[in-house]
Amino acid sequence: MNFIYILMLCAFSCSVIALPKIKAVTEDLWPLNYLQDGELKGKSAQVVLSALEKSGLSYQLEVLPWPRAFKIATEQPNTVIFSIVRTNKREQ
Repeated sequence: MNFIYILMLCAFSCSVIALPKIKAVTEDLWPLNYLQDGELKGKSAQVVLSALEKSGLSYQLEVLPWPRAFKIATEQPNTVIFSIVRTNKREQ
């Protein structure tokens, strides 16, 4: 019986170690998300940061121009983009 518990513990430990790092990208879009003294602030940024902290996953945040943020989010695995606003310019 102890062997089963040890085996389960090892399997769980390996899966936790293998969790990917999440990359969260956004644009400078006041008041939703913006940089202030090098720190990400804003209403939506607070929600995303809180969720990432509670998840226990490791993550990296980047504030980028919209075209680059969108390109990274669509091409790189484990990447999320937040505070998306639909505009006529982006439709083209």
